[in-house]
Order: sequence, then structure tokens, then C-alpha cells
Amino acid sequence: MEHPQSPDVTELPEVVRRVLEFKEARRKQLAQLPPEEKVRIIVEMQKWARAAHIATGRPPTPVWNLEVLMRRADEPPNQV
Repeated sequence: MEHPQSPDVTELPEVVRRVLEFKEARRKQLAQLPPEEKVRIIVEMQKWARAAHIATGRPPTPVWNLEVLMRRADEPPNQV
């Protein structure tokens, strides 16, 4: 499957080009992280979302417990 052709970024203002270049570099950097670090980042984002919900009077959202998740990852799979 072909990717849609990217727009010509040379016509964009310098600041926009720099933002897009940074964004692409950051995504590549994040893709190289080990799975454990990616999960840690997700948990941090869950904490931010939970705090925002509480601050605005909405029900708090769940936050994964990393200790429990890591223990489960070390356990053998359940036999059915």
C-alpha cells in the first residue's frame, strides 16, 4: 500500500518546517524505546489525565499499576 504523498514542506514558513522536523525526529526516537519505557510514558500520561479530570470535576480515570503489570509479565501464561 502506498503512502499518500507528503506536502512540499519547502514552501512552509521556517518555524513550521522546524516543528515538523522535530516532530518526525521525536517520533523516531520514541519508536526506538524499549516496551517498558513506552508503558512508563503511558502511565505518566494517565496520571496527567486523571489529575485534569479531578481538577475539572469529572470522574477520575484509571491509572495502570506498573508493579502489578510487571509481575504479571513475569508470570507464565495461564493454562486453559
